[in-house]
Amino acid sequence: MLEQLNQAITAQQWGACAETCFQILYGLPVELQQNLAIMMIRRYLPVFEATCPTVIWPRQILHDPGQWQAVHGRTFPDTSNSEKADMATAAFRSCFSGLLLTYSYPNNPFTVTSACCYAINEAINAQQIQRWQTDDPTAYQHWTQNDFSLWPERAMHNNQAVIAVRSQAWQVVTAWFHEQTVWQYPAPTEIDVPSLEQALSDWRRNHMLITVPAP
Repeated sequence: MLEQLNQAITAQQWGACAETCFQILYGLPVELQQNLAIMMIRRYLPVFEATCPTVIWPRQILHDPGQWQAVHGRTFPDTSNSEKADMATAAFRSCFSGLLLTYSYPNNPFTVTSACCYAINEAINAQQIQRWQTDDPTAYQHWTQNDFSLWPERAMHNNQAVIAVRSQAWQVVTAWFHEQTVWQYPAPTEIDVPSLEQALSDWRRNHMLITVPAP
């Protein structure tokens, strides 16, 4: 699986990176999955705090997500008036919807893994949007106004600086898997292959977004 993830990174197949990440995480201890999501969200925290120095709730949540969820549920403050209004910040905020969902349904394997992967994807998304905004502000501005006259040459997915950011982010994920020696845990074949395949299919069908379990 880790070699498969490396191959997807090299081929710049970002959707395959996310799907392979899902397959590796599924069935791992919940806390381990949450720790990866927290680590990836933390990578954008300094950027967020540099532009929104008075907004402290992201750091508070990341310090103890379980405690935050126990007190506030899946909600977090609307501090939009104090935040930089851009798409990178919006993506960063979205990370916390995924992260807190894992603490709300820790006994639901699909919810935990899909929500962690969603948080990871959004953390990477925040990084790449911020890099594109810095590298090609004109193209970014056109995009925010639904003006695609600069497409496809200057689209975000074709920006070399953005590609480098995405590649590096997924390499960080890969390195984390190695550091945590994830192969010591049950392999997918020992977990329940049909369950894993169905979970991945469900996540794909939901466009890799979060799904709140039915009551």
